[in-house]
Amino acid sequence: MNRDCRHSSKLPSVISNRMSLLKIHSIVPLFFALLFASSVVAQHAVPSSLETTSVAIARLSSDWKTDTVGQKGLRAKAYESIRYSKVDSITKNSLIEKLGKPNSILRVYRGVPGKDYVQYRYYTHCMYWDKKSYMGGYIAFVFDENESQLLYITDGDICG
Repeated sequence: MNRDCRHSSKLPSVISNRMSLLKIHSIVPLFFALLFASSVVAQHAVPSSLETTSVAIARLSSDWKTDTVGQKGLRAKAYESIRYSKVDSITKNSLIEKLGKPNSILRVYRGVPGKDYVQYRYYTHCMYWDKKSYMGGYIAFVFDENESQLLYITDGDICG
């Protein structure tokens, strides 16, 4: 019985050494896994672009105009470059000159009295289209109520 007591006094130090090693060995891979996961999520959630909206639109203009409702897939390829570009001072006229006539124009009220916004919507990827209805995605360029300043770019889906 005395022998068991002697061994039991050494047992906690062995266990604590193993536990501290286990903590270190489990924390290091966890750290790298979280670091990798956060960089992957950041890349896919909102890509950061150094390109301004004007530059992105000018670069992609030709393909964009060729694919009028997004059926050829050219607009889908250009979508992210434009959507996540840095908004600059592009004008409504320049937007229409480079991307063509929008598929729809909407006046949007955002809750600020006397303040409307104007959305120029362009179809980006088409799942269905038949002259009367469209199902797919769009990108919208939102201008102030005077249509003189681009405020932001957004996107969405249309069913109908």
